[in-house]
Amino acid sequence: ITVKENITVLNNSQKEEKNVKYDIKVNELTAPIKVGDTIGRIMVYVDGKLDDEIGLTVSYDIKKASILKILLRNLRDIFGINI
Repeated sequence: ITVKENITVLNNSQKEEKNVKYDIKVNELTAPIKVGDTIGRIMVYVDGKLDDEIGLTVSYDIKKASILKILLRNLRDIFGINI
C-alpha cells in the first residue's frame, strides 16, 4: 500500500516542533485491484487538527486468484509445504 501523493509537514525552525499524528483507514478489499485505485485514506493531523487527507493505492496490480491457486495456498499453509 502506498500514498497517491507525497505528504509534507513543514516545521518552522524558530518554533517548537509540531505534533504530527496520522490515522489510516483501509477499505475492505476485493481483487482485482489496479495501481491508482483508491483503497483507503490517510489523515494527517498537526497539533490535533486535520491538516491533510491523502488517498491510498497499491504499488502494483493485484489479480484475482483462481480456485486452484487458493486451494494450493491453503494446502501449503495447512501442511507447511511449498507447492
